[in-house]
Amino acid sequence: MSSVQKEREAKRKGHLIKPAINCTSSTLEKRAKKIATKIQSNFNNDINKIYHPSDKIKLKTLEFSVNQTEYQVNFEHKNQLDENNRIQSIVKVVDHGQISRDSYQDLAATDYHMERAYLVFNKRIEITNYMNQIIKISLINMKGKDKLENIEAEEPDIADVDIIKEVTDTIGMGVLRSAKDILCYIIPHLQKKQVLNSSDPIIHLRISDDGRNVGRKIKHVMVTFMILNHENKSHDADYHYTVALYPGTENYDTLKFVLNPFLEELRSFKNNGLEC
Repeated sequence: MSSVQKEREAKRKGHLIKPAINCTSSTLEKRAKKIATKIQSNFNNDINKIYHPSDKIKLKTLEFSVNQTEYQVNFEHKNQLDENNRIQSIVKVVDHGQISRDSYQDLAATDYHMERAYLVFNKRIEITNYMNQIIKISLINMKGKDKLENIEAEEPDIADVDIIKEVTDTIGMGVLRSAKDILCYIIPHLQKKQVLNSSDPIIHLRISDDGRNVGRKIKHVMVTFMILNHENKSHDADYHYTVALYPGTENYDTLKFVLNPFLEELRSFKNNGLEC
């Protein structure tokens, strides 16, 4: 009688369990944690029967799906430093590849192993805010200083919708960064790589500018410098440091207006040297 009663009780409980499709996300999460706890317990009980006591066995993750919804349970605590470095590496790839937030979200949706978009782009904002504290940005009012050209017939150099929106929202404003701040930040790194030698205090700079079509309606000019001492990186865009970016054209009067603080810095470097 007891076995019959147990079977009836099991069937009754089975009927009380809702199908996953009718459950809330919190219920599904509780179920995933519950099955993970059971599997972890069974795993810990069984490893002693299969492996030698001196073997170090770790259950790291559990992956399963319910009605095509994927679940991944992590059993070990993530190293925060490693996780931070991993997300920073993803941010670097996103920036180099000019991958928009929407594109990354679409990509991450195909593989749940990828970091979520909000983690990546929040880290990107965090890095930007940190760098803005070290290398400060000043705004330049460009209204009336240059006639913005309509370049609707030209192909855009930058087609990223996020960048186009940001540029459109700040139309009429240019930005300038301090060459001193940039140099004081990068010189220690270049000294570690032995690109710069303390016995030879002269740093050679090359300044260049280039126009870029942002979307089909806005032309921007970017002014950069590179350190010629870093000879093997002269054609690497990562080693060209931006000092100015403004909407407009590459004409003498506009460049002189925008770059006046930068030119003052260069004169100071030449006459007084660089003190960080």
